[in-house]
Amino acid sequence: VMGFTPLEHEWIQNIIHMMTNILKLDTKITYTTSLEHFNRYHAVGTKTTKDDMGSADTDYGYIWINPKEHGNRPVSELMNTIIHELLHIKYPDMSEEDIIKETDKYVPLPK
Repeated sequence: VMGFTPLEHEWIQNIIHMMTNILKLDTKITYTTSLEHFNRYHAVGTKTTKDDMGSADTDYGYIWINPKEHGNRPVSELMNTIIHELLHIKYPDMSEEDIIKETDKYVPLPK
């Protein structure tokens, strides 16, 4: 699967909206599924590769979600990625390990 369906895009946007409220984020969040677009417009210093599940630009509230990596995985992994990236925006100085722990409080993934 190379992309999300319109229904999946709607679901992603709804999850972002709900979690933005739950996390009390003041930043307006936008997302893309295009790595080319994300790499063109994200802040300098954000390191993102085509093998990442997602990425966040903590300065601008811009999220990339990798449709290729999420294509055949359970929806819980997509939800985990969305929340993970939102937590990077809320807590830009938190370590990756702590972001994972915090994300798992919302949508734990099997180890």
